[in-house]
Amino acid sequence: MFIAKHRGEGHSNRNSRIMRDYLGGERLKLLARRYELSERQVLRIVKRPSAFVSKWLR
Repeated sequence: MFIAKHRGEGHSNRNSRIMRDYLGGERLKLLARRYELSERQVLRIVKRPSAFVSKWLR
């Protein structure tokens, strides 16, 4: 059963941490468990082009 959290609260920070961990070599399955998201949602976050992605690739 999926229970949504409060929308928008801290998502940017959370997504930045997810991206940092992913670029550091963490697996999607572990990230999904750690951040209480589905693997599909984690995949969407790490594949989404955004400002924090370009920051990490510099």
